[in-house]
Amino acid sequence: MRKRKIIAEITENSGYIAKSVDDNDDPDFNVSMKRGYGGVVIIWKKEINENIKELIDGGNRIQAIHIQQGDKPICLINVYMPSDSKNADIEYKDTLAKIDEMIEKYKDTHEIIVCGDMNGSLDRSSTPHDKILKTFCKEKCIGNTEKCPVKETFYHQNVLLY
Repeated sequence: MRKRKIIAEITENSGYIAKSVDDNDDPDFNVSMKRGYGGVVIIWKKEINENIKELIDGGNRIQAIHIQQGDKPICLINVYMPSDSKNADIEYKDTLAKIDEMIEKYKDTHEIIVCGDMNGSLDRSSTPHDKILKTFCKEKCIGNTEKCPVKETFYHQNVLLY
């Protein structure tokens, strides 16, 4: 709930929908967990509020909205994929499976956009998540993984990461 109040303050002229660890009803769930468990948010201009509807699909790491526009609405899926943890590969595959379920559900009625922090790369294959993501995209015919730009997406004070 604390994070939602912060988002509400900084999005005064915007609409938003968010999920965060503060939403978890489990009393043993540690809100001050390490990085990678914060949440996910979609923000839009208030002028299009009437065109936006929350989609309840996905899980804690997925936030999705229906955007009504033109003849075919958009299903925008924003995701924060797992990074480092003991069960990260299992959770990564599970989150991709939830995304796949959403794609299958909405593919005939919506244009689909999947975005967010994938914690994996399509232009390299050096981590398990890179390989899992690349395989998923090829199997689902999502994008052209051969033409992905090779560009840094994260800079750390001591190291350059992709």
